[in-house]
Amino acid sequence: MTAAAIIEQALLSGVMLSTDGQNIKLAASRQPSAELLDSLKHSKQQIIGELERLQRQWLERVAHTLHRPPEWLLQHGIIDADDMRELWHTEPREAAKTAKTGLNWHLANH
Repeated sequence: MTAAAIIEQALLSGVMLSTDGQNIKLAASRQPSAELLDSLKHSKQQIIGELERLQRQWLERVAHTLHRPPEWLLQHGIIDADDMRELWHTEPREAAKTAKTGLNWHLANH
């Protein structure tokens, strides 16, 4: 199974995955299946790489919606590493809308 397929399987079973670049973090309301945990363990590096790609892709989509470069959002604290890890699976337009209500957005744009 590919890393993308494992991530999709996790999401479909209610397990949110993220990475800090070294570890896979799980958030779930119930214990993930032994099969999923085994897949995560055996494909750890590939999953980390895919999660990093997905997190970066999400940031780029949020940035596009806000008409700003991704690096600008990071530099001004509008989006941070925690946001990328926690929100990558959410709708970028909603994240952009929320970002525009934050203090850092107002400080950076005035």
